[in-house]
Amino acid sequence: MKKILLLIFWSVMAFLTSAQSDSLTQIYPLQFARSSNFDVQHIILDLRFDWQKRQASGHAALQIMPLKKTDRIYLDAIDLDVEQILLKDKVLKFNILKNSLEIFLDKKYKKNEILSIEITYKTNHINDIDPNNLSGSNGKGLRFSQPSSHDPMKPFEVYTVSELDGAPYWFPCFDAPNDWHTTEFLLTIDKKMTAVANGNLLEKKENNDGTHTFHFKTDKPHANHLTTFVVSEYADVMQRFGNVTIHNFGYKHETEATEATVVRLPDMMRYFSDLTGVKYPYSTYNQAFIQDIATVQSGVGFSAISENMVDDKSTHDDYYYLWDLTEAEALATQWFGVHIACDNWRDLWLNKSLAHYLNLMYCEHRNGIDEVLTFPFASDRTAYLTDWNNGHRRPIVTNHHNPDMQSLAADNYVYGHGAEVLHLLRKQMGDEKFKRSIQLFATKNAEKIATTEDFIHAVNEANGEPLDWFFEQWLFRIGHPLFEVNKEFDKEKKQLILNVKQSQTTDNQTLFKQNVFFKGKVEIEIDSQIHTVFLQDKALNTFVFEVKTAPFLVNFDYQSAWIKELIFDKTLDEYLLQLEHDKDILGRQTALAAIANLAETASETDKERIKKVYQNVLSQKVYWRLKASVLFWLRALMPLSEKGNIVFDDVTKKLLLGMAKTEKSWLKASVLFSLGMTKDTQLVDLYIENLDDESFRVINSAANALGRSKSQKAFFALEKLTQKTSMKSQSLLCAFNGLKELGDPRAFDIYYNTLKDSILLRWRLPNFSIWDYRVIAVTNIAAMGRNADVYPLLRQRFDTALQENNIDGIFNVTLLIATLGDARGKEIFPILNQEFKNDANALKGIAAFEEAFDSKIK
Repeated sequence: MKKILLLIFWSVMAFLTSAQSDSLTQIYPLQFARSSNFDVQHIILDLRFDWQKRQASGHAALQIMPLKKTDRIYLDAIDLDVEQILLKDKVLKFNILKNSLEIFLDKKYKKNEILSIEITYKTNHINDIDPNNLSGSNGKGLRFSQPSSHDPMKPFEVYTVSELDGAPYWFPCFDAPNDWHTTEFLLTIDKKMTAVANGNLLEKKENNDGTHTFHFKTDKPHANHLTTFVVSEYADVMQRFGNVTIHNFGYKHETEATEATVVRLPDMMRYFSDLTGVKYPYSTYNQAFIQDIATVQSGVGFSAISENMVDDKSTHDDYYYLWDLTEAEALATQWFGVHIACDNWRDLWLNKSLAHYLNLMYCEHRNGIDEVLTFPFASDRTAYLTDWNNGHRRPIVTNHHNPDMQSLAADNYVYGHGAEVLHLLRKQMGDEKFKRSIQLFATKNAEKIATTEDFIHAVNEANGEPLDWFFEQWLFRIGHPLFEVNKEFDKEKKQLILNVKQSQTTDNQTLFKQNVFFKGKVEIEIDSQIHTVFLQDKALNTFVFEVKTAPFLVNFDYQSAWIKELIFDKTLDEYLLQLEHDKDILGRQTALAAIANLAETASETDKERIKKVYQNVLSQKVYWRLKASVLFWLRALMPLSEKGNIVFDDVTKKLLLGMAKTEKSWLKASVLFSLGMTKDTQLVDLYIENLDDESFRVINSAANALGRSKSQKAFFALEKLTQKTSMKSQSLLCAFNGLKELGDPRAFDIYYNTLKDSILLRWRLPNFSIWDYRVIAVTNIAAMGRNADVYPLLRQRFDTALQENNIDGIFNVTLLIATLGDARGKEIFPILNQEFKNDANALKGIAAFEEAFDSKIK
C-alpha cells in the first residue's frame, strides 16, 4: 500500500489565519528594545471630537521624569498638528519631525526632576476602513464612523487603535512596551453618547453646551499601547463577579442580544482567577462592542470587540465556540498583556500566546477537549503548517522580527504557534505542574514587565528540574519533526515494536538556528491504553511494549500534542477500526481522512464496509464535529441518479431521518443538507417544518433543501421566511439561499426590492458573502441573467458614496458591482483609480475587485 503523508487532517476548519509572504531567505534586521532619556509617569488626555473632520483636539499633559541631565526630549508623534507646548506656564519651542516631536526645555533639568508638559494639538491622521477587509479592519490611531446614505443606522462612534504602534497617531507619547505610566481621560462628547476608557470612571460632568465630560483614571501603570477609549451611543449591560463590576457596552437597540452574548463572562473571570492564582486585577471590567473593528483592542480593565459578536440567544448558542473564544481571549489578555506585559516585542508571545492558550483552556473546561482539538487547536496547527510550507519560518522568540508592528501582532508565531508550544509543554509537565508554573509566573511578575526568561524560570521552578532544552527546541529555534513510524508484532515474545524515525531536513536557506532532531515525552495509544515514552533527539527511536495479542489500534502521539508531520502506514482495516473505536478524536479524524483517500480506488466490497463503519459512527455518541465530517464522506460514497441527485439506501435514509429528529444545531443542519441533496419531494414537509427551528443553521439547511426539491410549496414558504424577524437578517439570508436553489423567476422582485430598501438594514460581513444578504441577492440576480435591471441602482449608490467620500460605501458597492458582472460596471474602475491614486493599499483592493469583475464578465 502506498504511503500516506498525514499532515494531521482537519476536516472542519474556519477562520484560518493567512500565511505571511516572507521568502525562505527573509530575516529581518535586529530589533531591540527602545530607550529614552526620560520616563513618562502619567498622561492626561483632555479631548473633544469633530466627526465631520474626523479629528480630535485638546490637550495632552505628560508628567515626565528625566533619566539623566537634559534640555530636550523627543516624543513619538505622527501627523499631529501641535499648536502650543507649555511647561510651568512657559511656552516651549519645538520642532515637528517626520515621526516625532522635538521639544526644547527652558533649561537643563536634573535626573529625577518631575516635569509637567502640556501639549495643545489636533489629530490629522484619518484611519479609514481597509478596502481589502470590508468586514472589519484596525489601522492606526482614531477611527471615526457616523451615519451615511449607505448605512443610515450606523452610530456616531470614535475609538482608538493603539496596539502595537498606533498611539502616536492620536497623542504625543513615548511608544515602547517597557515604558509604563498611568493615564487619565477627560472625554467631552454629546449628551446622547457614552465614553468608555481605561481605568475607573471617576466622574461624569454635565456641561452647559449640550455635552458631558467623562473622567476616567487608571490607578496602576500600564504600557503605552494599551491607552484606549471608545465613544458611541451605548447602553450598559452590567454583571458582577465578586467585588468586580462588569460593564458590557452594546448598542441601545441590541440590549437583549448583548445580555445573551455575554452570559458566560463572569464564569470566564472566575476560571482565569483560579487558573492563574491572581484574582482579576482591576475593580471594573469594561467591554465595548464596535462595528468596524477587526480584532480585539485591549486596554486597562477594558476590551473593545467586534460588534459582530453580539447575537440573539439562538444564534449565539450556535456560535458560542467562536464568539466565546473571542470574549475569553480578550479577558485573558487582562492577565497576560495588561497586568503582566512583555519587556520588548521580542517577547510578544508572552502576551499573545499565553492569553490565547488560557482561552483554549477555558474552552476545554466549558466545552470539552474534543471541541478544543477539532476547532481552535486545529486552526492553530493548520496556520502554522501553512506558514511553514509558504516559507514564513522564524523562531517564536527572536530579535529578528518584522519591524511592522501590525504584521507582528498578527503573526502566527507569537499567537497560535506559541499556544501550540504551551500545549506541548503542558503535556511534558503534566496538568498540575503546568498550572503551578502559570501561577508562579502570574504572581511573581504581577504589575511588572516580563521576559521569556522570567517565564522559563517559573516553569523550571514548578517542574522541579530544568526544561531549558524544551524552550531551546521550541522557542529559540525553527522547525518541527517529520516522523516515519512503523510497527511490528513479535508473536513469540508477545511484543509490539514501534520504530520512530525522524526524517525532517534542515532549511539551508535560513540563518536561524534549527533542530536536527527533537526530544520529549510522547503519548502512544495502544488499544485502550495510553503509554508515555521519552523520545530521544536522534534519528531512530525504538520502543517495545509487552502485549498479549497483536493490537488492533496503535495511535502515535495521542491527541496530536506534538507539532509535527507524520507518515504511519496502516491498512484499511486498521483505519476502519481506528475510526470506530479510537478514544482520540484527532486519531479518528486522521483515520477518516485516510479512509476517504482509499475509498476513491476501493472495491465495491470495501466501499460497502466503509459505508457500514460510517453508519456505525453516526449512531455512536461521539462529538458532533466528527459526525459532521463522517456525514460529508458518507455522501461522497453514495451513487447518483441520472439527474445528479444523491441516492441514499434505505438504511442510510432511515438513519438520517432519525438524526433529523434527535440532533440539533450544526449537526442537524448537516443532516438536512444531506437529505436535500436527494431532491426528494416526499421530504418537503420536513423541510418546511424546520423553517421554524430555533437554530438559523438548521433553517438555512432546510431552506436550501426545500429549494432543491423544486416543490410547488417552496416559493411561498421561502417568501414567508424573508419576513421572519431576525437580528442580523439571518432569515433573509436563509431564504435567499433556498430561493437560489429553487430558481423561481418570481424571486427577482424579492432580491431587487431588498436591495432597493436595504439601506435600512446594516451591512454585516461583506468579506464573508454567506453572511451578507446584499452580496447573496446580487449573486442570485446575476445567476438569473437579470444583471441589467440592477446595475443602475448600484451605480447610483456608487456615485452617492463617492460624493460623500464614504470609503465604506464606495468599496461595498464596488464589491456588489464586481459580483454582479454587468459589462457597464467597467466604467467605475478608472474613476476609482483616479480617486485613490495616492493610496497604495486602496489601489491594491481596487485591482482585486477589477480582476474579480473581469473574471465575472468573461
